[in-house]
Amino acid sequence: EMMRMVKTLGRKKKTPSHDLLRPPLLFSFHLQATTSRASPAAVTPARVAVLGASGYTGEEVVRLAAGHPGLDLVALTGDSQAGKPYAEVYPHLEAVTRGLAPLTKIDDVDWNSVDAAFCCLPHATTQETLAKLPKNVKIVDLSADFRLRNVETYKEW
Repeated sequence: EMMRMVKTLGRKKKTPSHDLLRPPLLFSFHLQATTSRASPAAVTPARVAVLGASGYTGEEVVRLAAGHPGLDLVALTGDSQAGKPYAEVYPHLEAVTRGLAPLTKIDDVDWNSVDAAFCCLPHATTQETLAKLPKNVKIVDLSADFRLRNVETYKEW
């Protein structure tokens, strides 16, 4: 129907260039404030922590975030793997995680150097953990804790 309307007007509908490559919404809080229109290279990356980086969801977040120009991985947590280099836990990510600090416990993270945190923790642990974090840290929650109101419903499904 849109094509019919476009043909009727006798011109092609052009997609504005700013609609083609939008930064992901979850990072716009930081990138909008620090991106210069004059120079795309003037982006100050958001300093992020990945809570539960040693688990499957955390591994995927680390893999994706490590190559993102708007993110700087400053803390990776994995309580059971604390002290180990990330590449020791996930050898296939050695090239993209080289130079990162080793895994640490959540309680040992310097939250003054963190703008945002990806929460990739097991269910029933996230709410308690997030309650302890400074209020200025933005949270991207990938756990199940906040998806359902009733914990019993989570167990059922």
